[in-house]
Amino acid sequence: MPNEETEKKSKTDKISEKEFAARVVELAEKGMTSEKIGEALRHQGIHSKEYGKISRILKEKGIY
Repeated sequence: MPNEETEKKSKTDKISEKEFAARVVELAEKGMTSEKIGEALRHQGIHSKEYGKISRILKEKGIY
């Protein structure tokens, strides 16, 4: 169960678009679909709407 400290951290600490793309690629290389990647990132407090479409990133990288 998240506590106040983890909730504050996830709301205030943002990763760069480059870091987001790197995480998307990393998860895709583990065999995850774009839907599962989005779910995994949301569990980490990272919402793809802030960074762009996951499928677009995968297509640009030649993975999807």
